[in-house]
Amino acid sequence: MTRYDRHRPLLSDRAWERLTSTPVLVAGVGGLGANVAMHLARLGPLRMELWDPAEVDAPDLNRQILYGQGDLGISKVAAARARLEEINPELDLTAVAAALDFERFFQASSLAETAPVIFDCLDSFAARGGLDRIRQSLSCPIFHAGVESWYGQVTTFLPGNGGYARAFGPDFASNPTPRKPILPHIVAIAAAYQVGEFLRWCETPEGTPLSETLLLVDARDMRTRRVALGEEATV
Repeated sequence: MTRYDRHRPLLSDRAWERLTSTPVLVAGVGGLGANVAMHLARLGPLRMELWDPAEVDAPDLNRQILYGQGDLGISKVAAARARLEEINPELDLTAVAAALDFERFFQASSLAETAPVIFDCLDSFAARGGLDRIRQSLSCPIFHAGVESWYGQVTTFLPGNGGYARAFGPDFASNPTPRKPILPHIVAIAAAYQVGEFLRWCETPEGTPLSETLLLVDARDMRTRRVALGEEATV
């Protein structure tokens, strides 16, 4: 018996090979990123790089699932790495305590010579401009999510499909940062969709259920809505 027996039969051999051989970049290990990284850690012996410049503070503890009281004041990526290694010692983890941007990625990332998959767990559209440049430079997919209060949005940007500009307009980088109030379960919901999209990409990298669609999640009224990329709809 292995730690992966419960889910390995649900994936094809091709998907398992892609899952375990594709390096993963998690941009931001706050609410979304902590949930994403935890789920990824349980899937397989992944190579994963975590980026975040912040330290854990008290308001983070309502939703940032990798951290506890003893982590207050500690670098998020250091605390995340320690917890993830407890969850799965088979992970190959790198922690970068810095804000991710295009130039810094190619200077400091261990994945700069690869084509990683990217999980967008950032909280500002200005920072996402750098992610989109990395996607275009390396022809790699981005699994995007955004959250605010009771609401979330999720989509996937594949190489060559227009990226953030197609989904949110050419001036997407100037979109306002979401307000801080947020409930813990909405980040878990959005992160689960991101990881689910990654698993579908492992099966069919040419297209996923959300690679042409923005999924809007209303966790207050328990509704979802799908909007074609390019239509004006954000949470």
